[in-house]
Parts: sequence; C-alpha cells; structure tokens
Amino acid sequence: MTTGKRDIEAAIEVFVHGFSTDKSRTFPYEASRVGPLWLMRDAERKNARDYRGEEWIVHDVAAEEADAIVRQHARPGFAVSVVIANDGPDEPTRTAYKALGYRLLRTEGFHPVAAPNSRPASNRLYRTREDG
Repeated sequence: MTTGKRDIEAAIEVFVHGFSTDKSRTFPYEASRVGPLWLMRDAERKNARDYRGEEWIVHDVAAEEADAIVRQHARPGFAVSVVIANDGPDEPTRTAYKALGYRLLRTEGFHPVAAPNSRPASNRLYRTREDG
C-alpha cells in the first residue's frame, strides 16, 4: 500500500466515523467495514420503513466488485460514494458505474487535513464521486 493510498484510507476512516457520529444524534448510525468497503447506516430499527438511506464508501475497488458487495448486503435506498485520488482519471470509474446502472448525483471535494502538531498536510486534493 502506497503512502498516498494509506493517507486516503485514513482520511476515509476519519470521515466515516465523524459522519456517523453526527448522524447518530437522532438515532444510532453505524459505521462498519464490509470487505474492502465502508458502510454507514442506521442500527437495527423496529420498523423497516423508518430506515434512513445507507451510504457505501468505495476506494480502490473495481466497480463490479463493489456493486456485487453492495447489492448483497444493502438495504433498499442506498448511495455509493467512490473516492478517487486527485491524480487518478475519473472517466473509467464514471463509465464503469454507469454501465452497472448507477447515475452520478454530484461531485464533491474531499480534503484531508493534518491535525495540529502532526506532520505537514499533503497539498494533494482528492475528489469524491457519489453515484447512486
């Protein structure tokens, strides 16, 4: 695993836990690994119609493999967010997910920032692709 990939993976883990903690204010929202993917979703509810949409985070996993994992484990109403390094091409990823029936909802920046008194932050920017 390269340093860049480790940095992205660490940033994704921090994001997933922070995002899930924030969404847990109204009902527990869990973060877990399912194979190489991150999953964020509501904890078990008594009534299935009360579930909020779940979110799957993908990095450095082929679209076909990610789709197979998501469809095997997902509840109805899910989104897949694909994190691509800033220097990586995005068109092959867009094409692969579109061929699987996904549609691009939005593109967002993803900017890992170093904590105070830690090593200097990388000046590399990362883009998040959200399909669903």
